[in-house]
Amino acid sequence: MRVSKQWTEEGLTARKSGSGPRNVTSAREDRLVRMAQTDRTAFSRQLAAQWSTATRVSLCASSIRRRLLQRGLRARIPLYRIPLTQNHRRLRLHWANVNRSWRADWQQVVFSDKSRFNL
Repeated sequence: MRVSKQWTEEGLTARKSGSGPRNVTSAREDRLVRMAQTDRTAFSRQLAAQWSTATRVSLCASSIRRRLLQRGLRARIPLYRIPLTQNHRRLRLHWANVNRSWRADWQQVVFSDKSRFNL
């Protein structure tokens, strides 16, 4: 109702300055970005724990997540994969040498990462 009333009276829907919770960190001393950049695989809960031990000020994980997302930073999960064996490398090299002059009709090729197609 307040937004509707403000729109009809003033033609504005903006929040008043100074409303909402105050920031625990200032833009100048924002260590969260440095903490997130040094350990790219750290989750927001880990960063919150590091922040509270370093500054003795509690900051919830959702605030950290929102603040880092605004700056374009996301946690990166390390990729675990099975290393290639010598046999895998030999077979890949053999396939590449056999198909070196392979020419595909790209109008007939379908790329998909979602489903299997049976034609």
